[in-house]
Amino acid sequence: MQDKIRRFRHNIYISGFGVVILGFWNVVKTILIMTAGTDLNYNPEDYTATERFFINIFIVLIILVVSGLFFSIHLYIGTNAMKVGKGERRKRRFLVACVILIIISLSNIPSYFATMAEPATWDTIFAAIFVDLTLVVCLGDILYSNRKIKKLSERKR
Repeated sequence: MQDKIRRFRHNIYISGFGVVILGFWNVVKTILIMTAGTDLNYNPEDYTATERFFINIFIVLIILVVSGLFFSIHLYIGTNAMKVGKGERRKRRFLVACVILIIISLSNIPSYFATMAEPATWDTIFAAIFVDLTLVVCLGDILYSNRKIKKLSERKR
């Protein structure tokens, strides 16, 4: 029984590390979408140099805030999962964030299909879908392994 608990703790640790890595990928993806993939209807020639400067600063700040928010959620879940995997942490509040991130990740997948107009972008879209599904699997493994550890620990007592 102790071996199973150890195996599930290892699963939580590895999945938590995966959530952190995929969080970094999510930041990169967000920056690329917001800078290269989105038409902001922003024509620089319509503005003075000072206005362009402030508009560009505003856009960069939005990108940084959104990216930081995404990464902080992934980092919170991943680091707490790794602590649980090591046996250092007993609080399980991060599991609520885990469920919320699963819901957000699954709800984002249909939006990828709306952008599949050009066959040239299909490979990128399928890669993004694959990464999001990988994140859902990692988060699901954290939830499942945490539940199994709880049941095995109760049975052991």
